[in-house]
Amino acid sequence: MTICVFRCRCQHGPRCHRSERQFGIPVTPGTLECDKEKGLKVRPEHIHEALREFAGVAAHPHARKFPLGLADKGKLQGLWG
Repeated sequence: MTICVFRCRCQHGPRCHRSERQFGIPVTPGTLECDKEKGLKVRPEHIHEALREFAGVAAHPHARKFPLGLADKGKLQGLWG
């Protein structure tokens, strides 16, 4: 059984973020709810940016030296709690 990395806050439960073939299902960045029509397909740079913010190094000069190219509206909010 695959465990979802997201703490789902919608009514779909633990199978929310994966389909029968385990393809990602887009989520709304601000709420992390499933949104197959308008949601964001999460890529590694989204997770990496969320990790930088969680660790408190997103504004560090080294992080700015290696930008991930995400717009503010595409950043995952509340991923780590």
